[in-house]
Amino acid sequence: HGKILHDEKDFHALRCKVGFVLQHADDQLFFPTVLEDVAFGPLNLGFSAAEAEEQARATLQRLGLSGFEQRLTHHLSGGEKKLVALATVLSQLVSALVSLLYMFRRYPDLRFAKGEFRFDREKGRLILKMGIPSTLQQCVASLGHVAIQRVINAFDITAGYTAAMRIESFLLIPIQGFFIGMATFTGQNLGAGKLERIYRALRRTLVMSLIVIGCVIAVIYPLAPQLVTLFGVTGPSAAIAVTYLRFIVFAFLVFCVYFCVNGVLQGSGDVGFCAFNTFSGLAMKVIFVYIAAFLTPIGMRAIWWGSLASWAYSLILAVLRYRFGPWRSKAIVKPL
Repeated sequence: HGKILHDEKDFHALRCKVGFVLQHADDQLFFPTVLEDVAFGPLNLGFSAAEAEEQARATLQRLGLSGFEQRLTHHLSGGEKKLVALATVLSQLVSALVSLLYMFRRYPDLRFAKGEFRFDREKGRLILKMGIPSTLQQCVASLGHVAIQRVINAFDITAGYTAAMRIESFLLIPIQGFFIGMATFTGQNLGAGKLERIYRALRRTLVMSLIVIGCVIAVIYPLAPQLVTLFGVTGPSAAIAVTYLRFIVFAFLVFCVYFCVNGVLQGSGDVGFCAFNTFSGLAMKVIFVYIAAFLTPIGMRAIWWGSLASWAYSLILAVLRYRFGPWRSKAIVKPL
């Protein structure tokens, strides 16, 4: 049982109930200071500026982060970043509880009934089949980030690179949106046996995503210096961040095409291939970065060239899989 959401007020109620803590805290923190990041959620839920700040400070205190309010997020340790990322979600707790009570009263179909919690073996098996490759994919990705971090530390560019990554994670949001949309659309239409709709949607999604990246390039390339200063980064560190951003926004052209095609494969249930593509692409990136950084004149620039090389490699594999692979027959729910 469930309810189809049509109106913005329904989606607002859903957003009040659901909070995500991302695996990589760097992907979740994008404001210069801790207090601004934690207060962002309550502000979006309709709190006044004073109420949002009060809720943010109370959440930080509960997590033992009092005194962190004006700390720059890119200066935090890994553990501190994870706690702040958790605080960005917990700061919405009061609103979430109120929304939960409202949901139970307003929508009877969403109330929990006695005997409703039963384990379905077939669905459990399907969840494990789909979830384990994705979980391994994220674990290997985390190990890859650790390996790249060693190169970053070796060149002492942590401040500049971290600031650039904050901006990059924000810019990747529309690309991730296209990926999620394409994956969901593919799953629905593959199950209904409507392949032509998937082909048509992919073409249109590619056009839209490339237009969005074109707009990103037009904004970020000239304004990169001003954006970097928002994170308190100056001098050589700022120059590194600007260089990285001006390179990576053009590399997004490759990444957005890869992610759109990969959305079709992921949505079809071809998770084994998607995991392999991520593993091999990440391995290639790490090998490329280490060799190019320490054995060639490229130096630290190997870090961003490695991203482009990895995305190009993964795009080639994804396109070949899309063109010749068996994803069309991998529908989770077969058409009647």
